[in-house]
Amino acid sequence: MLCKEPETFSAIATSSIFRPHIQLNALYLAVLFTPTIAMAPFANSFGPQFRKLMLQAVHQTLERAGPAFIKWGQWAAARPDLFPRDLCIELAKLQAAAPEHKILHCNG
Repeated sequence: MLCKEPETFSAIATSSIFRPHIQLNALYLAVLFTPTIAMAPFANSFGPQFRKLMLQAVHQTLERAGPAFIKWGQWAAARPDLFPRDLCIELAKLQAAAPEHKILHCNG
């Protein structure tokens, strides 16, 4: 019976974490979520119109971030016990009219 050598940390790190496309994807998500994260602390400070704008930004950011984030938004929309009701109402739009998933996302 052949024993397989355990993978070292360096082998695991170089095989996944340090690949350029993963780093670029992480950078893309950081840039994508920055405006929404920056708006969040002020959601209740500048009135209901600003909060509505922030909620729309959350919705659009999740759509642009991809299928996994859309799925998270759909889940969050179904949990008014965990999230504010107005956020759930905005994210419910992801359940009714989610953008089409392109097969290119699935091919490496």
